[in-house]
Formats: sequence, structure tokens, C-alpha cells
Amino acid sequence: MVTDITALRAAEMQGRSAQVLLEAAFHSSHDAMELHRVSDGVIVEVNAVWSAVTGHSRADAVGHRLDSLGIWGDPADSARMDLLVREQGFARDFEITCNRQLAGGGTEGGAAVLRADT
Repeated sequence: MVTDITALRAAEMQGRSAQVLLEAAFHSSHDAMELHRVSDGVIVEVNAVWSAVTGHSRADAVGHRLDSLGIWGDPADSARMDLLVREQGFARDFEITCNRQLAGGGTEGGAAVLRADT
């Protein structure tokens, strides 16, 4: 018995190509971007701009809960945004106060406008 798997291999290659393109877009974006699981808030990936904006390295962020990094100026904003994303599947123009980790160990306050999609 012989099975032609040419179409299967082509589909696998297209899937890999799409993943490579998405990863390149994520990491080359001029916007701060992070991916976290909605189920538990654990960060899966961050780009370099996110690290520069928050002051947290990729190593410090990936594998940790987003709300454990002290980024949210008001932790209640995190809960409100999570609820909005769970109910609607997205959040747009979500304004927050935030904290940036400084190299010397302190933090500085700021403001951000967030967007989230599931």
C-alpha cells in the first residue's frame, strides 16, 4: 500500500511558514507586545519593545503571571481587563496607570493604552 502525502507535507510547510512570519512580526513590531494565557495569566512570550517599556527582561517575564510583575498601577485594572476580554473576546483603548521597573531597583509611574485579543 502506498499513500501520497505530498499535500500533507505542503500543508505542514505552509503552517511552519505562517508561524515563522507571525513570530517575525511579533518580534519586529514597534509596539510593546506580550502573550499570556487567559486561563492563568502566565506570560508565554514578550517582544523587545515590551521589555524596554516595562523594564522587565524576557527571562524575568516568561513563565510568570503578568500581575506578579507589579506593572499595573492599579491591580483592579488587571481584573477589569481580564473580565472584559473574557466577556467580549477583546479590549480596545483600555487606559491604565502602570509601573516601569528601573535598573536601580525602583519603579516609575506612567500611563498606557492597552489592546487585548483572545
